[in-house]
Amino acid sequence: MISKVYLIDDDEICLLSSEYIFTESHYSNGCSIFNDPRKALTTLMQDLETDNLPEIIVLDMHIPAMSGWEFLEKLKPYEAQLRNKCFIYMLTSSVNESDLVRAQSCNLVFELIRKPFTLDKLNQIVRDIVIMKNKYA
Repeated sequence: MISKVYLIDDDEICLLSSEYIFTESHYSNGCSIFNDPRKALTTLMQDLETDNLPEIIVLDMHIPAMSGWEFLEKLKPYEAQLRNKCFIYMLTSSVNESDLVRAQSCNLVFELIRKPFTLDKLNQIVRDIVIMKNKYA
């Protein structure tokens, strides 16, 4: 079971559907949802202080208040603390190849996911996290 999940998106429908997928899959007891990445960042900074990180962050790439890229930029100083503990998945409706290349070059991003978020994608994420946890345990 995944202990802590953050969903960050300005699209309320996307947030609710992603939360539903996590909850109904029984992989998680619930998600913390944020429609403003700045609030998520503040919460994540508190998590870093207490070493109580979310295992998964699903982060929308394009949010007017603070883009996913800006969010990741703020996390760069904490990359070592986050690595192999907090898996960040960027979510996008973009088909721009440069977004994929940029996500692949960012050490904090585990994968770029095209919207919509699905149960099949969640199953893959959980498998990937189990592999990564076993690899670095």
